[in-house]
Amino acid sequence: MTEIRRWQRYLLEGGTIVASILVAFGLDAAWDRLQERSIAADQIESISEELVAARPEVLNQAEQQRRISEATDHLLSILDAAQEGQVVAAPDTLWAAALTIPTIEVPTTAVVALLGSGGIRFVSDAELRDSLIVWPVRLDDGLANQRESWRFVVEELSPTLRRSGDVRRALDLVGAWSELPATRSVDLVRVRNGEELRNVLAERRMNASLVLRDYVEIAGHMEWLANAVRVEMGGPP
Repeated sequence: MTEIRRWQRYLLEGGTIVASILVAFGLDAAWDRLQERSIAADQIESISEELVAARPEVLNQAEQQRRISEATDHLLSILDAAQEGQVVAAPDTLWAAALTIPTIEVPTTAVVALLGSGGIRFVSDAELRDSLIVWPVRLDDGLANQRESWRFVVEELSPTLRRSGDVRRALDLVGAWSELPATRSVDLVRVRNGEELRNVLAERRMNASLVLRDYVEIAGHMEWLANAVRVEMGGPP
């Protein structure tokens, strides 16, 4: 009987030790999960801040693309009204606009951090979770026309303009034309009208229109993401 009691005591003590170990492991796991959730919450908040801070610049660059599209359209109307081979004069700011390549760089640091840490699993809204997962790729796809626009201006439009006339004044204004005061005196840039020049300007107008569309779509999705993240964090819809 004494031997049986001894083994019962051993089993009871052993069970208590095992239970204590399991409880300790459970507490550690719960603590780790709590910490992971806290880190994810900070990362989600950073996503909201990142989107809200970047969106105004996207809209600003969209406006630049609209003005570029209008400038190239104006240039085409001037060239279309002239004879083939005729030397045509147009304001330097219009040519500078056509040669300008506004670009955006939308930060994805916070989203990438959330995805890399695995914190995305703590996002309760399934639609938001899926949207955040694909956001870096979707953004890169949305900037494809921007990259093509850059290539086109550098490799096709600029060389064609240089062959058509002296466009140094327009080149000097690239990137600054939109900030010039309306009261400044306009310098005329003269180029020889030709089919090649009209074609590249038409394509430049198309490029600007496509990039404008992309920027507007990106800005709209950024707004949706920021609102969805705010709701996820407990804010108002």
